[in-house]
Amino acid sequence: MNKRMNALKFALENEQKEREFYLANARRTKNLAGKNMFKQIADEEKEHYEVLKKLHDKWEEKKKWPETIPLKVRKSLAGSNINFDVG
Repeated sequence: MNKRMNALKFALENEQKEREFYLANARRTKNLAGKNMFKQIADEEKEHYEVLKKLHDKWEEKKKWPETIPLKVRKSLAGSNINFDVG
């Protein structure tokens, strides 16, 4: 059980670091499309964090690894046809 919880804690920390990375790049870029892209990815990282946090909280509450957790995750826009004007 400790291996699972350690992996879960690592994943939670990683999602936070990744979100900060994308937010920092959103602040840094001057390109509006790039700024929006980084913000969108940061929002997705936040959603990942929230899903993992629910898993963590459920484990803490029950003191055992949950068999199921209902998940509802938004569809990623990463595969969408997004045009970037680099001119």
